[in-house]
Amino acid sequence: MKHSWWVDVRCHARWILPVEWGIWRPRFCDFQAASPSLDADLMMICYDKDVSDCRPEAVPRSVVLFDRLEDAVHDNRGFHVTLWCCGREVSWVRLRDRHCRDALYALLRQAKAKKERSSVGSLRELQLSQKETELASREARLQERERAVQVEETRCPSFESSSSEEEPFGSTVVLDWPLSRSEKHLRLVNALDRQRIAEVACERAKRVHAQRSAVHRRFSAPH
Repeated sequence: MKHSWWVDVRCHARWILPVEWGIWRPRFCDFQAASPSLDADLMMICYDKDVSDCRPEAVPRSVVLFDRLEDAVHDNRGFHVTLWCCGREVSWVRLRDRHCRDALYALLRQAKAKKERSSVGSLRELQLSQKETELASREARLQERERAVQVEETRCPSFESSSSEEEPFGSTVVLDWPLSRSEKHLRLVNALDRQRIAEVACERAKRVHAQRSAVHRRFSAPH
């Protein structure tokens, strides 16, 4: 996702000279998406010469970050476009024709959309990581509670009861009788924790399946 052209670049402030009377310098410019860590959507890398064949070794003359474009003036020399970053003008470029101007606007829209998708994906990953941490913490507390119950039962064994005296609670937990109130409450909390862990794991499995299905449809669709 990049465009490279010869353009006229002006970097001094508007109040020094009007845009159309400014001092312009021809530069070979790479327009490409900025890094997600930067507070910008696109970056303009300016060179003194065409570096199409030696770009990795070339040293740029300047780098301009921007997140918004605005048409300035249009005359017989080309299309003047203002580059904005964080609410202020940072540079001006003079493009040779409307095709370059439209391509630059399209590149900015693509960069913004990609950045939004990346931020949404990062947020989902963060939420998933938080849920996994919560599950690990719940599992640790559950194991501690189970050990506490085992220690309590060893210390104070309950009387054996027949199967007719056992009352099932829910679908997976059986409360032996007689049990103290604290033991019943502890087993109830354990059952609720296990149910929550199972629900979160099921939700994650559904999300992974949906993502895989979307990727499969994307690459299997006819072109």
